[in-house]
Amino acid sequence: ELKDAPQPVVCSMGNLCASGGYYIATGANRVYALPSTLTGSIGVFGIKADLSDLAKRYGIRVEHVSTGPLSTAPSLFSPLTQPMKTDFGRAVDRMYEYFKSIVAESRGLDMDQVESIAQGRIWTGEQAKSIGLVDEVGGLSRAMAYAKRTYASEAATVETWPKEPSLRERVMKRLSSMDDTQSMTTVLFESLQAEIFGEHQQNSATVAAPVLPSSVSGTVLTMDELSGLQYLLREQGLPTKADQDKMVLSTLIKDNFWR
Repeated sequence: ELKDAPQPVVCSMGNLCASGGYYIATGANRVYALPSTLTGSIGVFGIKADLSDLAKRYGIRVEHVSTGPLSTAPSLFSPLTQPMKTDFGRAVDRMYEYFKSIVAESRGLDMDQVESIAQGRIWTGEQAKSIGLVDEVGGLSRAMAYAKRTYASEAATVETWPKEPSLRERVMKRLSSMDDTQSMTTVLFESLQAEIFGEHQQNSATVAAPVLPSSVSGTVLTMDELSGLQYLLREQGLPTKADQDKMVLSTLIKDNFWR
């Protein structure tokens, strides 16, 4: 499907892009992986669930009207028989061969080469580059730079999909889900807090050695602005819901904080 797409596709793998993820990515015009990306896992397996014994324990009786030895194979209440096992094995083999053929065609490898690196094996991004599963080692910025350079121009704009909801849409969603215990002022205040400080952001700090005046020595602990604001809020104590109705955000930040 990627090959048939009207526009070129450049893939940037994150921390993990294996099995089904690699199945999708392999057809891209250019594939980038991080050095530590876990990828590959070219393989297929099947599972047959059997809840017949569990059903019997609870007095549930299931009956089937079968027209052949494989009729009840999809049923959760049918034990795995030898004909079913054989049929499942053949289906898995067919899918595995198809998976390998997609990789071989997309990556310019023969089937024997693909088989030697398949069999469900996991590779790092660097290893995947050396065996031909990806084109380049790099992250999203390198993939975007390649796409601009090759298929567009440096002036090209980047659009993110799916589209992020607007501030108005996010606030309206919060207002529509408010209950009787919340006031509109509280919901609006919480929405503003979430926009500025982030709902799910975790505090992060890194130890760095910046260029400092000679009079300053020792290790310096640095934070990004967001983490600094979150630290300030925790130090002062988050306001209660009752306080939020009366407070404005500026009162949380002292004048000397930015200095």
